[in-house]
Amino acid sequence: MSTSPKPLIYQATMNLRFSDFDSYGHLNSASYVDLVIASRWDYQTHHLNMPPSEFVKKNVGFYLSRFEIDFKRPVGIDQTSLHIRSWIPEINGHKVPAKFEILDVKKEKVFATGVFHFVSMNLTTLKPEPLPEWVLPFVFE
Repeated sequence: MSTSPKPLIYQATMNLRFSDFDSYGHLNSASYVDLVIASRWDYQTHHLNMPPSEFVKKNVGFYLSRFEIDFKRPVGIDQTSLHIRSWIPEINGHKVPAKFEILDVKKEKVFATGVFHFVSMNLTTLKPEPLPEWVLPFVFE
């Protein structure tokens, strides 16, 4: 029986801007995507010392093929920041799912959960390609 590697949990608290909200005072749906992606880059840059530019230098890119979200409760304009957790449970060749949770800063209320379906690609050919081995320490413990 094989065991899967333990995912590295990316965590970041992200500030919200007035422009993140719709005219009803709720977090705009598009802002959820932006917050999760920004939180992953923030964690990787500040905690793993691996900014996005290093991936580009090493010819590795990602594109988002699908995004799923389950809204649990609305994020109101009274929220000034949110805590985002995300992790990659497994890698299947070039398919790289990233699950996430969006919580209040006290980590008591879950506002949303979901998954990004990323595809890793070679930035020269722009074709899907499995993640290189050097990326794995940035994904798994």
